[in-house]
Amino acid sequence: AAWQASQTAVRANSPLLQIRGLISQGRGQMAIQAYSSSEKSMGEAERLLALHPSKPLTADVMLAYSSLTYSLNKAELSAEYAQRGLTALGTLPAPSVRIRLLRNQARALSQLHRNSEAMGLLNGALALSDAVSDPKLSAELYLEEARIADEQNDIETKEYVKDLQLD
Repeated sequence: AAWQASQTAVRANSPLLQIRGLISQGRGQMAIQAYSSSEKSMGEAERLLALHPSKPLTADVMLAYSSLTYSLNKAELSAEYAQRGLTALGTLPAPSVRIRLLRNQARALSQLHRNSEAMGLLNGALALSDAVSDPKLSAELYLEEARIADEQNDIETKEYVKDLQLD
């Protein structure tokens, strides 16, 4: 479906829609662990972004790369891509993408045993998530917070997250 969307966007001469299709295609390829194909789709999206700049779409590409590199156990690179995405957003609100970038960066930093930084990023993401009505994303943030709290043996935070799940 993402490939078809991308091709339809080409025929409609809509490069930004084509980029969106390529990002979706890359994410779909990631989901089936076709990492090389995903990287090619994202690379094509980046190439088009050089010709047709869009800060939110650049951030979305960096988000996808962050997820891809995390899947490949390259936490440092994952955190770097998440930071690039945040930098691309600059002052644009784009709360959904920003929250996901913060989540990815926190997850990667946690894997690098930089749990205090990770928790700070998650707290920022959680604060932003109040403005976005996305229960799945909020749950992902709380689960990540609980996982880090577990690593730090932070019983108070684990209990807090557990209580949230019961509400």
